[in-house]
Amino acid sequence: MILGGTRLEGIVAAELLAEGFLRANKGVPAAMQLVNDTIASTPLDTLATVRCPILVPCGEDDNENGSATALAEAVPSGH
Repeated sequence: MILGGTRLEGIVAAELLAEGFLRANKGVPAAMQLVNDTIASTPLDTLATVRCPILVPCGEDDNENGSATALAEAVPSGH
C-alpha cells in the first residue's frame, strides 16, 4: 500500500518499526506493554516551573516522542 506524504504513512512505518524491534529483541509484547504503561507525561504547567538549565537532545529526524523544540520552549531555561 502506498500512502506517500500522508500522516498515516508515518503511523504505519512506526508500527512496522515497533514490530521489527520486538522480533529482533525477542520481546514479549505483554511485557513490553507493562514497561510502556510506566512512562508518565509531565504536564506543561509543571515544566514551566523548572528553573534550572536543561538540554533537550534529539536526532535530526527524531519525532517519535513529540517535538524537542516544543519541549525546550515549554521550560523557561530550555535549550
